Amino acid sequence: GRTLSTAKGCIGCHVLEEKGGNIGPSLDDLFERRKEDFVRDKLTNPRTDNPNSVMPDYGLSAEEVGAFLAYLKTLGNRH
Repeated sequence: GRTLSTAKGCIGCHVLEEKGGNIGPSLDDLFERRKEDFVRDKLTNPRTDNPNSVMPDYGLSAEEVGAFLAYLKTLGNRH
């Protein structure tokens, strides 16, 4: 998951491990605010909740989505 987030450049828009951009929400405490189903849907279709979202659709496989979810769960609340 961490390797995938680096490869896709997530840190350019999101905070990950206390570093990164502020265009999108912090991912460090994502599961404090969102349920897994929402996050899975967002990774699969970034415009699922907002048709104007600037988040790119990376066409992630189910395996990649699973790896990314597992990584995000390790981040917890860092604030």
